[in-house]
Amino acid sequence: MIVCPECETIYLKNHVDDCTECGTNLDDYQKIVLDDIEEKINLDRKANQKYSSIPIEDSLKLIVQSGLTTNQSKVYLCLNQMGIKTASEISKILGLPRTEIYHLLKILIEKEGVLKIHDRPMKYGAVTIEKLLEKQILSEKKGIKKLEETLLVLKNRHVKNNSSSTA
Repeated sequence: MIVCPECETIYLKNHVDDCTECGTNLDDYQKIVLDDIEEKINLDRKANQKYSSIPIEDSLKLIVQSGLTTNQSKVYLCLNQMGIKTASEISKILGLPRTEIYHLLKILIEKEGVLKIHDRPMKYGAVTIEKLLEKQILSEKKGIKKLEETLLVLKNRHVKNNSSSTA
């Protein structure tokens, strides 16, 4: 197995020239056995077991409050509680169309809440709730920083416009 060091895309093949996600050349990167990745996801699942006393409905509400949609939260919790699954398996479990599941998985991968394992068929696993929330917090902080920078630019333009119109 190969894991891209840039985007962390996982390939189960013995040889991959370039990452299909980010284009990084993978010739020089070490091979990692599938057991290591599955072990990481299983460790994340075990870490989440401390939250298993929380009813699923409450978990869903909490995850939705963190910024995910209801269906994104359902997919995340499905993987979080059931481990590595294919999109078809998730679709059957949740009763959502497979095409919708692929769309939701893509978003969750971008939010770094789900890991993609390149295999036939493609498989997915969830990171810990803590990691998901840390990523959400970081993303929100970046968004706030961009808003503050935009506000500063607007204030500076306003001051310049007012000073040039009074001159």
